[in-house]
Amino acid sequence: MRLDRALQLEILEHLASFHPLDATGGTWRSLLALADGDEHKLCSNMVYLEGHGYLVSGVTTSGDTFMVSAAKIKITSDGMDLLLKDGGLAAIKKTLTVRFHAESLDALESCIKGSHLAPEDKRSALQAIRELPVSSVEHLTRILWEKAAESLPELFRLIGTHAL
Repeated sequence: MRLDRALQLEILEHLASFHPLDATGGTWRSLLALADGDEHKLCSNMVYLEGHGYLVSGVTTSGDTFMVSAAKIKITSDGMDLLLKDGGLAAIKKTLTVRFHAESLDALESCIKGSHLAPEDKRSALQAIRELPVSSVEHLTRILWEKAAESLPELFRLIGTHAL
């Protein structure tokens, strides 16, 4: 297999070095040098990266040969985001925001009140929830969502047996 993660990173970093400018005349030669002169290895990795939307390779195939349009080679926004340690704008764009409204806290309090906990434990839990800072409520929300996701198989079993 000719796929090489280190080479892929080098290709993206090289293309990022002159982004947003178009590829220069020496771009293909520079990229080929990164692949130790192995055109097949370079093209394979560039086509692979293009398939994931990280660059425009400029590579086409005809039979068993590669044709390269060096002027078309460029890194995409997704490629730039991949190089950023924080995931770039793609990570921000794909962030899911979950809001934990007052009604949700009321529902949680109702669950505690209706639980089999001892009365003093119920009071203690209710007081603790009401005094939580926002960051702790957010953390609690994440934990509750994780627990809910872990319980999905049981939920589906209950739905399937009409035991609800």
